[in-house]
Amino acid sequence: MLGSGWNAALLLAAARPYKEPQWQIQRRPTADILRETLRRPSTLGRIQRRFCRLFSTRGRKQTNKPWSTMKERRNTQPLVVRCKLVLVGDVQCGKTAMLQVLAKDCYPETYVPTVFENYTACLELEEQRVELSLWDTSGSPYYDNVRPLCYSDSDAVLLCFDISRPDTMDSSLKKWKTEILDFCPSTRILLIGCKIDLRTDVCTLMELSNQKQTPITYEQGSAMAKQLGAEAYLECSAFTSEKSIHSVFRTAAMACINKLQPLPKPSPTRRLSKRLLHLPSKSDLLTSTFKKEKAKSCSVM
Repeated sequence: MLGSGWNAALLLAAARPYKEPQWQIQRRPTADILRETLRRPSTLGRIQRRFCRLFSTRGRKQTNKPWSTMKERRNTQPLVVRCKLVLVGDVQCGKTAMLQVLAKDCYPETYVPTVFENYTACLELEEQRVELSLWDTSGSPYYDNVRPLCYSDSDAVLLCFDISRPDTMDSSLKKWKTEILDFCPSTRILLIGCKIDLRTDVCTLMELSNQKQTPITYEQGSAMAKQLGAEAYLECSAFTSEKSIHSVFRTAAMACINKLQPLPKPSPTRRLSKRLLHLPSKSDLLTSTFKKEKAKSCSVM
């Protein structure tokens, strides 16, 4: 049993109203807290040791994280080369089918006349990334005044013809060569024979035999490429061989890269060595001087 004093104290405490404790919170700026933290020797030493570990060669070996400069990172990235290819040729010779197989991986089921279309394709070639800007043009004579606008800044022109229509190859020499030389004389030309699957097609052979004609052979296409001054002659089939389409545009990209990259200039030391090689020897100099003196001493009787 507690005493009377304790009972009185309990009664007084119960009679007093309850008050919540008031917490005094002193807000300090974050900068002051950071400043005091950095002033502590343990924290500052820890940060210094970590920086020394990171930026020292010993620390790099331990962390296995090689440091590379901006120039090294730029050199590791593949060089991007942008090329513009323009496809020209008669109507329905196979230009649009080639581009759709390359860009969309699908062969067009129905023929839609082309006015002007633009496609893009990328490929890796000799540690270089080549971005091809492909321009599909119309072979209709109604667009003869508009088509030359596509030739500006072109790196190569793909002159296409249909091997099952010999007249398309004749027009490549009569019409398309003059147009290309007029509007882009310095552009490289590649002659492309399209629809080679029709070379052995029975219906095509029968139609051509009725007209006393035959499909264009590879030898005829190569001879035509020489007359045009083309870089190469290639054949493809968008209907049966997707590989041949990729081969055509890979060859065109290689032609563009060779054009865009100039030949390296010879160094001065190499020029000097060439000059030294062409200098006459000591014996040659002595014999030449002896001949000159002998010619001077001779007199005409």
